[in-house]
Amino acid sequence: MPNVNSGIIKPSMKQEIFDTNRDLLDIIYFLGTGFMLSDHIYAYGKAIYDLSEKSITRKLINMCGKGLLLEKEATTTGTKIYVLSKYVKSKYESKPSQNVSSVKITERKLWKNFYMNEYIIQRIVRYLLKNEKEISIQGILDLLEENFITFQTTQNRQDVFALYEKFYDEFMCGSSEPFMQDFNALAADLYLFGKNFLKAEMDIDYSEQIRQRKIRQLDKDAYKNEEDKNKYFYNLYQFVMQGFFFNGFKEDVIQIGLFEIGILTFEKIYKQICYILLMLERYLGYMPKLSLTVYYSDIDAVAEIEREAKRKSYNFKTQEFSDNNKKYETFKALGIREQYWENIEIRYIFYDLKNRYNL
Repeated sequence: MPNVNSGIIKPSMKQEIFDTNRDLLDIIYFLGTGFMLSDHIYAYGKAIYDLSEKSITRKLINMCGKGLLLEKEATTTGTKIYVLSKYVKSKYESKPSQNVSSVKITERKLWKNFYMNEYIIQRIVRYLLKNEKEISIQGILDLLEENFITFQTTQNRQDVFALYEKFYDEFMCGSSEPFMQDFNALAADLYLFGKNFLKAEMDIDYSEQIRQRKIRQLDKDAYKNEEDKNKYFYNLYQFVMQGFFFNGFKEDVIQIGLFEIGILTFEKIYKQICYILLMLERYLGYMPKLSLTVYYSDIDAVAEIEREAKRKSYNFKTQEFSDNNKKYETFKALGIREQYWENIEIRYIFYDLKNRYNL
């Protein structure tokens, strides 16, 4: 259907359409962060509000016809996504429409959204149904918060700062100097951005955080090798930028998640998990147990990664094969002591997104 500019619709009519469709709009805003795959809207509409397929279709057509939603193609296959208009965003953010940015969609954001909502529907909604608990948007968000599942964290520095605060509350690591150094460095980044680019008035003295940021950067610059920089200075901002998220706890194991966005490689998985483990050792003061779950839809890519992990590692200097496979040689090369090799578990969960949703 053709998209309509909400600016030509009477304000009273837009308000009425907004009010009568808050159910679906709430789903897209709070769970989709501004846009959502059509099939996921139908799944949530049924699970949360017991809406029929016909009712959801009618609502979507109505909102698109009045400019509250934009209908776009998710991929070249024609599968639809629905995107909130600036008018709808302005209602949630309590700002005039002209002061609200439109929903920006990139390839990375698109696929993260698909995986994120598939995860919620497959794990959270099914859990609530199985245990005969009420399903609501707030209940879903509360479960994510309570279980320290952080995939809604974006690559925005303000969002990552909030993740540091959650990490602090979860692990009580305020006495950890490495943690506080990274925490203060990010606080200084945000302060300088606000002061220099946003020209915001800053009443709080951030001179100590700025000093620590400079020292941290000097220490990092002393290492010329990128691997060494990652071994000793990897932080939660890099963690989020690489697509990782905290995925809860299971007994004494910290759960980490990764959605297959872009091309999955051996290095992406095995090197990054080493950097994450070393970061957590610095932050926590002990070597934790880690379990990484990779959610994927490319069967061939994961099969190749697993084959590569099991291959004998070849040393080009000595021109001999190592006694260890490539997985363990990577752990060894990146400074993971042998007694902690079994602290790392990597497993894979297949989400057949491309076939299920014709993507």
